[in-house]
Amino acid sequence: MLFQDLFSFRTVTSEEVRRVIASLPLNDESPGPDNINSRILKDCLLVILGSLTYIINCSITFHTFHTAWKEAEVIPIVKDGDYEVASNNRPISLLAIASKVCEKIVLEQFSSHRISKNLLSPHQSGNKKHHSTETLNIFGTDTMLEAMGKKELVLLDISKAVNSINHHRLLHKLVNVGASPATVQWFKDYLSDRFLSTRINSTLSDLLPITHARSTPRCDAFTIIILYLLERSSLRIS
Repeated sequence: MLFQDLFSFRTVTSEEVRRVIASLPLNDESPGPDNINSRILKDCLLVILGSLTYIINCSITFHTFHTAWKEAEVIPIVKDGDYEVASNNRPISLLAIASKVCEKIVLEQFSSHRISKNLLSPHQSGNKKHHSTETLNIFGTDTMLEAMGKKELVLLDISKAVNSINHHRLLHKLVNVGASPATVQWFKDYLSDRFLSTRINSTLSDLLPITHARSTPRCDAFTIIILYLLERSSLRIS
């Protein structure tokens, strides 16, 4: 698909950054590696707003994602059973709250582009106005019941969906939906050179590079999945 007008991120105003920060939930008490949560960010807003806006605009202008924002602190959350058994724990990645502000700004701009160019699947429910997990469940259930009524095979597997994303293919898809070279470069930098450490109680491991699996941050993970699976969304269950 060819686009006459390629999509590029634009710099933002302090008011736009303030609005995004104001939308952050106050009950988010899990700070990232910098130990700053959303409440602290909001309390200091008048002092740091100008500087944070400048940093975000530098990210957009120079097509890079701040190195400190690529560091995640992973903590284990017990799902069930003995917490000393690794498989009974669910890893949670804690990221700097400022990185989430930048991600939300980028997400809003990119989502607006996809809507204006009619690039959203009619079956998409995530990050789409008047849609939610409820509309997705209704569509999925209806489609499966229809297939079962026709005695067709129904297979559904979305386990570890983010982990299976091929970053090179994702960047190629960005080009296909009209992203400019500068935008693709921003996403490339955003996805690369990420590090993590693991905290168990008060013990923190060394910071290590992520060399395999995924390094996609949680804030934008589902939007990236939607884009990655866009070409598959029109397939019928069979």
